[in-house]
Amino acid sequence: MLRYIDRKSEDLDLIRRMSKDDKNAFDGIYNSYWEQLLKYSFKLTRCLETSQEIVQDLFVDLWVQRKRIEIKTSLKSYLFNALRYKIIDHIKRSKKREDYIHEMLVSYMSISNDTENQLYYSNLHDSYEAALQTLPPKCREVFQMSRNDHKSIDEISKELNLSSQTVKNQISRALKILRTNLKDFVALLLFAITMH
Repeated sequence: MLRYIDRKSEDLDLIRRMSKDDKNAFDGIYNSYWEQLLKYSFKLTRCLETSQEIVQDLFVDLWVQRKRIEIKTSLKSYLFNALRYKIIDHIKRSKKREDYIHEMLVSYMSISNDTENQLYYSNLHDSYEAALQTLPPKCREVFQMSRNDHKSIDEISKELNLSSQTVKNQISRALKILRTNLKDFVALLLFAITMH
């Protein structure tokens, strides 16, 4: 109990000093909590790279908002609550991105009537197919089973004898590569769609 009181008192002092632009105080908070936060994030996301990005983002926000932060419980509770929100936000954004390229292609197909648009779609489709070929074989197989065959993660997992997490990771990896390879086309595609 005494250690908890000491920790809370230390944290309040660090927050007060950090709000006055004390970088050492921020470092003290970072060093005290980053490992716990990373472990918790990894437990929920099962991806070290994602967990590191989320925790890093959390600490960037902490520093940026240092003068406006109001902590009504404890610093630990504040950080873990903020982390939970960031993880939820990440999951929502990942879900939205999951079908992003596919949905954009389908949307554009449905509105493309004139020759110019058909030509543009044809180029985009060719680029999409070429980008698919850059994926590692297993990654491409998983992605195409998900998108072309409309199979669930569990179905792919059973059929290929892979864990569900491996299937999710392969789909995420595929989307990341495709988004990178098609970023210019997707930007133009968004513009084209909004013009209709």
